[in-house]
Amino acid sequence: MFSINFHRHRGFVLEADLVLRELVDELDLAVEDVQPDGIVGDDYDGDAFLRGWSLGNRAAYGAAGADPGVEPPLTYPGEMIERVWRWNHERQATEEEHGGYYLAGLVGFALAEGRVQTFTEWRLGANVLLPRAELVAIRRDQTSGSVVPWDRVADVIELRDDDRVDEPLDYWALLDAVVAPKASTLVRPREPGPVLTMLDPGTIHAIEDVTPRPAG
Repeated sequence: MFSINFHRHRGFVLEADLVLRELVDELDLAVEDVQPDGIVGDDYDGDAFLRGWSLGNRAAYGAAGADPGVEPPLTYPGEMIERVWRWNHERQATEEEHGGYYLAGLVGFALAEGRVQTFTEWRLGANVLLPRAELVAIRRDQTSGSVVPWDRVADVIELRDDDRVDEPLDYWALLDAVVAPKASTLVRPREPGPVLTMLDPGTIHAIEDVTPRPAG
């Protein structure tokens, strides 16, 4: 028996699909999908599984949007939520593709300056695969660090668009010996960085899924 909740962004069901594919293949299972518009027959079909879940998920968002007692959720563009999920899920494989000489940081979500923003942490002292995020927490050690907007980071370390890799997120392979001296100048910025409230990914919803509330 397997079940997954509705009223969630697609990252959850995409990960469920990967696990189910492996489980069904490993144990040579037949399946029965009770979702409307889901899998027909007893062979696992990931596309049909996702289709059935998406149908139920739309209905769940519709019900939540029609209930005046439900607080509006925190939202972010759905495509970017999925790309962040893929980056985090494939992070180890991405490191291996670069020969294991670079560390790839996680990308998360935070509430900063009144809105949901992506952030990543960059610890100086190692070669890094730096994903584009709206905010970068640059750390020199356990006691010193700063949260810096992406555009400022890109300017100071002189990132070039033709050096980026763009799957599943834009990212740059950076040698610590080359970029750390420049990045270190950002650890003590003249102005304080934004205050972050870390967010559980489960509390973020794709803005396209959230049903507009009726006026009045």
